[in-house]
Parts: sequence; C-alpha cells; structure tokens
Amino acid sequence: MAQRNRSKNRGFMLIELVMGMLIAGVVLLAAATFSFAMRQGQETTNLMLDNQAMVRGAAVQLIEQVRQAKHLEQTDLTTVYLDETKTSFLTIEDNSSTLKLNQHPLLQNCRDLTMELDEPKRFLVVRFQLREETGWRDYAICAARRCGQGG
Repeated sequence: MAQRNRSKNRGFMLIELVMGMLIAGVVLLAAATFSFAMRQGQETTNLMLDNQAMVRGAAVQLIEQVRQAKHLEQTDLTTVYLDETKTSFLTIEDNSSTLKLNQHPLLQNCRDLTMELDEPKRFLVVRFQLREETGWRDYAICAARRCGQGG
C-alpha cells in the first residue's frame, strides 16, 4: 500500500515534459509568425497611405497653381513656367525622381517623372511611378489653366 502512494506523487514523466515543451514551442512559433505578418501588413499600409497622401497633396497644389496661371510655357522637358516673368515654375530634378514647385518638393522618390504641356498651352499632365509593395504603380496628375479673357 505504501508503494501505491509513492507512484502517485512521482511527478511528470519525461514524455509528458517533452510533449508540453513541443506544444509550447508550436504556440510561440505561431505567435511570432502572426506578429511578423502583422508588422509587414502595417508597413505595407503605411507605404500606401504615405504615397496616397503625397500624391493627393501634390495634385491639390499643382492643380491650383496651374488653374491660376495666366501663362504656361515649357522651355525644356524638365521645366514649365507658370507665369510670364518666369518666377513661378515647376521643375523635375534628381534624375527624374523629384518634382519641385518653386524649389519646394511636391513629389519625391518617383520614377519616370515627366511633364507634358499640350499645344494650346492649357493642359499640363504630370506622369510618374511610385514604389509600392508589389512593384511600381503609374500615376498621372492633369491640370487645366483657367481660360483668360477672350480664350
């Protein structure tokens, strides 16, 4: 009868400890994988929101500047003047990666940034690509000059 009491108080067997550690390891691995996936998802979301905010802000400023322009003139592929005195201008700099309005950046970290001014000089189209999680995405901002007197 004394031997039966001893066998009940012996503790865990080795196989039970190994199985417990294995289960704990699987749970911790699943938690780490979930945490990594959540962080990656947050980084992707932040990149997308930053890009959208930058494009939206640039579009608002660009459209407003072009709409108020009394004169549009493209002297080369990288510069468009918004007034006759050539004090207000858009430029493409840093190897076609930055669009600046009067030396203040509107768009940064772009690829294939171009500006096109149509022949009646009323419409300006800025095309570019921005990096996203799956690659590069194409964007275009179109701005129209308000008609002046007689035009």
